[in-house]
Amino acid sequence: MTFIRTICVVCVAGLAGCGGGSSGADAVSYSDLDTRYFEIADQFSREVANITDPMTLRDTGSVGYVGVIGFQAQQPGEERLELLGDLRLTANFQDDEITGSATNFADENEAIYSGTMTISNGGINRAADVTTNYTFGADVDATLTTADRTISTDNMIILGDFYGGAEQFISGRLDGQIITTDGPPIMIDSGNSYFVGEAR
Repeated sequence: MTFIRTICVVCVAGLAGCGGGSSGADAVSYSDLDTRYFEIADQFSREVANITDPMTLRDTGSVGYVGVIGFQAQQPGEERLELLGDLRLTANFQDDEITGSATNFADENEAIYSGTMTISNGGINRAADVTTNYTFGADVDATLTTADRTISTDNMIILGDFYGGAEQFISGRLDGQIITTDGPPIMIDSGNSYFVGEAR
């Protein structure tokens, strides 16, 4: 399976304004998630520089990652929608599988969304040329609901890479579109729809 790289995520790019403060295991607000994103990104940028060569990935066991995932989308003439959520992703290196989920979504207006984003059918490509392809990819499926809006994903995927000699970090992007209760399908802004995670 090949995961084509259309945007190179070598340096972690931010989803929103730079946050500050301490991270927490149970962030449920946009500001908390934004802070956590930048804390992981800062640690990421200080500790690792390059994508892990897929040929050198471990071949036994699994690693769990925690982090933040987010996406942006905008209808013409409408306010930009931006959501952040808690990411939990597992890389099964023995079977080259990627699975995970994300919860606790909040938007830039601090509206809280119920529902779970499921990450499934994922694979690791150990033959990937990371100059043109991502190391792993997976399907994304979600229905997220707040008081006045429901957002569903449509043909959404995540694409990413491992970073560090011990696969300490993951980073990548989302691609696809969303469907909301107040408009037609919208392509997400894949240039500003990222995830980042650290091994736990």
